[in-house]
Order: sequence, then structure tokens, then C-alpha cells
Amino acid sequence: MSKGNKSLKVFPHRKKAFSRNETQETNSPGELFSGKQRLHDFGLCSEVSEIVSFLFAGGCADERLWDFGVVSVEPFPSASRLLIKVFPKRPMTFAEFDEGLKILKSARTFFRREIAQSISRKRVPELVFDWCLDSGVPYEK
Repeated sequence: MSKGNKSLKVFPHRKKAFSRNETQETNSPGELFSGKQRLHDFGLCSEVSEIVSFLFAGGCADERLWDFGVVSVEPFPSASRLLIKVFPKRPMTFAEFDEGLKILKSARTFFRREIAQSISRKRVPELVFDWCLDSGVPYEK
């Protein structure tokens, strides 16, 4: 193996290996940035998911929030706004679904404050809640 071969690096988003002296064939700069940004967004979403799950599991004083669980947290459309998909932990009527959504909307400020205390970020993302009814919990009519 020669010295030139020791400096070869393979990057998964590029199609060929290259040495430091060669010119690099890159994909568009937007693709590289969006990949890093997606990784950052995924990390933020997983942190927010853990925090909100903890609060739903009894980490807050409001017992009405204990009836919900987190299915997923996704950027909506970017990390400045997050979509939190929740499910009911017990069977609910349609009227209780409406009441539950009102409870979640009124608790958004509380959730953002708790998230701000737990993560280090310049701006805390806006939170949007939505139901995920295919979690296996039946609902009543």
C-alpha cells in the first residue's frame, strides 16, 4: 500500500474515493446541508419526544395530561415548528377528543417552557398537537 492510498477517504454521499490532492466531485451543496439539518432536526425531535412523554407519564401536576401518550414528533415543516402526534391511553368519546385537544392547546406554553429548560437552543420550537387514532386504543361513539 503506498502513501497516497493511506489518505483515501470514502464519503457515503459521494460516488468515489478521493485523496486530499484531488478535486472532489460533490453533490449540490443543498443536499449536504439538508442531510446535516435533517440529522439535527431528528435529534431535536427525539429530545422533545422524551420530554413530552415524561410530562404525559406523570411529570406534571395536571392529571388531565396523564391520559395521553406520544406517538411521534416531526418537523412541521421545519424544526421551528414541531408536530406532536398523541394518542389517548384510554377509550374516549368524540366529545372527550375535542376536550383533550383544548387541554393540549392550553398546555402548549407549559410544554415549551419545560422544553426550554431541558434543551440548549436559541429558540424553542412552536408546538402543534394532532391525534393519532391508529395506536390500538379503541374509541367510543
